[in-house]
Amino acid sequence: MGLIKKAIVGAVISIAVYQVLHHVLYDAYAMWRYAPNRENTSGKRVLITGSSKGVGRALAQLYCELGAHVIVHSRSLKSLEEVQAECRKLGAASVYAVTGDMSVVGQADEVVNWAAKAMGGLDIVIVNHVSTYVFETLHSVVSRLRSGELQKSMQVDLFSYAETALAAIPILERTSGSLVLVSSVAGRMPVPYFFQYASAKASLEGFSKSLRQELAINGSNVHCGVAILGAIDTQSAHDLLPKVFSGPIEYAPVRQTAVSIATVAAGRINQLVTPPALKAALLLASLMPEKTEEQIWQGAKRL
Repeated sequence: MGLIKKAIVGAVISIAVYQVLHHVLYDAYAMWRYAPNRENTSGKRVLITGSSKGVGRALAQLYCELGAHVIVHSRSLKSLEEVQAECRKLGAASVYAVTGDMSVVGQADEVVNWAAKAMGGLDIVIVNHVSTYVFETLHSVVSRLRSGELQKSMQVDLFSYAETALAAIPILERTSGSLVLVSSVAGRMPVPYFFQYASAKASLEGFSKSLRQELAINGSNVHCGVAILGAIDTQSAHDLLPKVFSGPIEYAPVRQTAVSIATVAAGRINQLVTPPALKAALLLASLMPEKTEEQIWQGAKRL
């Protein structure tokens, strides 16, 4: 009997260890196994919202190098002129630019439909746009809430994502395409002073999971995935994050982040965390939420 108990305990421990390792290491494996390349990307028609700078711009460059047809997006056409020139030099099959202010209800729908008409359809839609980052305490939010400014930010970071997704799905149905929503670790772990952004990203993950369920229930051939980003080596991150945290901050390379997001589409992955090392921190945060919150506020600056 003692031997049987030991065998059962050993089996349970082995399964638990396997599940933990699988959970932590899967993202790194997926980035190696499903990385975008010319074979799985050339000729694809790709819309990338918020692609005038940062990760969105890096995504446009990546897809152009791999021979895709690319549609870049921003609020103004002028901000996209340089991106278009880069894309042509990098070997894009074709490149178009579309403008749209995602803070205006209905603009996301217009952007998607214009892109689909220009390209004769879409294979991949990456929803990446973001409102201007706001660094503030919750007490200071009240005035922005009363003026409607906060609601406008949430329209950009949450509701327009839903609008873009729902406009894209009927188009992607025709090509068994892929929809990728760009989210953030701020939606998973407590981040002080980014109330609006953290709230939007937490809600976005809830939206994506519900959407994925409905697609599956209705037998849709559209893939819906989420890319969860950590601190990225962009100017906005360097400007803001040191104001929040007193310790050293590790920034993931922009190019690597773009490859990770494109991997979600190429591998039709439901969820991918980048950089992969961040997955262990998220697992630890889910197992020890109180300790995680304590460590974060101890490392944050007091306003």
